[in-house]
Amino acid sequence: GIEQGELRALRPFLVRMVERRFAELTPLAQQQAERITSPVLLSSLIDKLFTTQTLEQVRQLLIKIEETPESQS
Repeated sequence: GIEQGELRALRPFLVRMVERRFAELTPLAQQQAERITSPVLLSSLIDKLFTTQTLEQVRQLLIKIEETPESQS
């Protein structure tokens, strides 16, 4: 449905955003994007990526997804 369509649009955007800024985190971004099943959570993550400054901040943001219950299917 609509939710799946949003996820299909947002996942590549998240990965591309990470890839352009911190290419070495691309595999982690791809892995985490696939784990997220909520478009709201994915949008929130993308919003947070706009304010991150360092590779470590982005890494921590991506790793924290695993600790968020909504990211699990």
